[in-house]
Amino acid sequence: MMSDEKVREMAELLSSGATMLSEACPKCGSPLFKLRDGKVVCVSCDHPTEERIAGEPATTSPPVDKAALKASLRDILNEKLPPLIAALKEARDPDEIRTILSCISEILEFLGEE
Repeated sequence: MMSDEKVREMAELLSSGATMLSEACPKCGSPLFKLRDGKVVCVSCDHPTEERIAGEPATTSPPVDKAALKASLRDILNEKLPPLIAALKEARDPDEIRTILSCISEILEFLGEE
């Protein structure tokens, strides 16, 4: 049974703008609360949780550096071309040739967009 103090804490959370979720704490089974900052907490046992409302994006993810990501992809794809070209030289099966050509084409298309 939940103590009166914990029930009061839950009521205070609700009155401060927190939302009671339909999900329960995986440790104690009490309802989880989503705070205004997006953090999800269990008032009953303070069990740390990463749960979020389904479909809601994480609020703590750092922004993605798209330029650095694209540069990394470019480097990786440039490394993939020589083995693909070597495999194409050895390929005899038409389906295998099509698959390799498709990969090469997609890589070249990506590299050409920069």
